[in-house]
Amino acid sequence: MNRRCAIQKIILTSGAIATLTHCGSSDAKFPNLLIDRDENILINEISKCILSVNEKDFYTIDSRINFILTMINDCYRESDISKYLLGLEQFKLLINQKTNLSFEKLPAEEKIKHIEFSIDSDKEVGFFINTIKQLSLRHFMTSENYMKTYLKFEFMPNRYLGRVKL
Repeated sequence: MNRRCAIQKIILTSGAIATLTHCGSSDAKFPNLLIDRDENILINEISKCILSVNEKDFYTIDSRINFILTMINDCYRESDISKYLLGLEQFKLLINQKTNLSFEKLPAEEKIKHIEFSIDSDKEVGFFINTIKQLSLRHFMTSENYMKTYLKFEFMPNRYLGRVKL
């Protein structure tokens, strides 16, 4: 009888430990896209400057930053991911050279000015900003409210009209 109790306790303990290891953080992991928390915040700030967030009217299941990073991690080639990461580093250097503040602490007008300057670049910085812009717009345009209200999208394959004269 003691052996059964010991085996039960071992199984319950190992199940609890396995469950607890997955409950540690809510941050999504992106194995192809190695960025830290500060870079995550920077990307989110750039996205908010390009397209402001309205969570009440245009609710989506996942956050915009999670959508952007997931799309880059899962859908982009390794060469594009490395170009994106290089553009991120160049953008951070550009901000540090021109100002002594971090991008998050800059006034809104200066943020927009830096983004407009970088978006026209043919280098990796332009690719970085344009990627954030495209994915931010895609995230917004796939929200349910936008699709129903502005695109008049119906989630059925076709409208059904029951009594129509032929």
